[in-house]
Amino acid sequence: MKLFDENLLEPLFSALRFRQSWQDLPRQVSVCIDLGCGPEMRYLSEMIKKKVDVGRYVGIDPLLSIDCLKEKASLDGVILEPIAKPVEYITTLPSESADLVVGFAFLEHI
Repeated sequence: MKLFDENLLEPLFSALRFRQSWQDLPRQVSVCIDLGCGPEMRYLSEMIKKKVDVGRYVGIDPLLSIDCLKEKASLDGVILEPIAKPVEYITTLPSESADLVVGFAFLEHI
């Protein structure tokens, strides 16, 4: 049973939000922290499609999908670190622990 069924238009809205970030996205990202990554970690998929070299991806979302984690675990060279907790429970991250932090459409949940 799925825990979360997203709005029909959410994939379109996600694509529009992501598009805004592409102009500033580096070609190589050692550590990416995605606050509110969603159950399917779409931004990671888009980064891979854009041929961004991602070393480690930290996805934070209480709705992370087990099926998605299994699918993404097979990505070559990407260390996947899922955190299945709401963003507001992540109180500290070490200074300079990431070179890219993104957060798309999660502030309304805090």
